[in-house]
Amino acid sequence: MAVPQRLPHILSRGDSMTEQKYDATYRFGKTVVHVVSPGELSQEEFDKRLKAYQRAGWSAWNSLTTDQKLSLNEAAASSEDSL
Repeated sequence: MAVPQRLPHILSRGDSMTEQKYDATYRFGKTVVHVVSPGELSQEEFDKRLKAYQRAGWSAWNSLTTDQKLSLNEAAASSEDSL
């Protein structure tokens, strides 16, 4: 059960939820999803973020056992065959 709050929700930037501009809004039943874009990025910032995502992905992959990696590769290969 949700606990009612008396104060408005505050984003990490200090904005209240009512002041935020959304790039897209989707409704799924009683759930509302607001999408906010990161704004303009320089090529340098884009490359920095991309490398961070790649490092995180490789870190996750390298933490798997060999059997887990083989299993995931087999599942991916079989899903490509069904396309």
